[in-house]
Amino acid sequence: MSDSLPALDLPLATGTDAANRATAPTGPVDVAVFDPPMCCSSGVCGPGIDPMLLRVSADLGWLGKQGLTVERVNLGQEPMRFVETPEVRELLDRDGEDALPVVFIRGEVFAAGRYPNRMELAGALGLSL
Repeated sequence: MSDSLPALDLPLATGTDAANRATAPTGPVDVAVFDPPMCCSSGVCGPGIDPMLLRVSADLGWLGKQGLTVERVNLGQEPMRFVETPEVRELLDRDGEDALPVVFIRGEVFAAGRYPNRMELAGALGLSL
């Protein structure tokens, strides 16, 4: 298993990408990530990039290269998506922003309050590293 990060210029469906936008984290989206408020859709912008967000972006890009559909929804840019998604709304009501991120795999909550790593994502999706 290699820990090297792939290039970040991989296409990811984002909440602002209307062509790939799902109305909920079910349906054609394999992985949906409801992120805390960030300056951009991936959080890897500006002069002080958080290494953890860089890893998450690379891991999600890797999933895209495996042929999966990945969607990211940013609380700062699309708050209504959080309100309109019952599981996310319930987690936020219970835990506040500590519930974020919420990661769905094929419509089911897989992780809340943390980003799973590539190995966890691959295992849950039946992919080999």
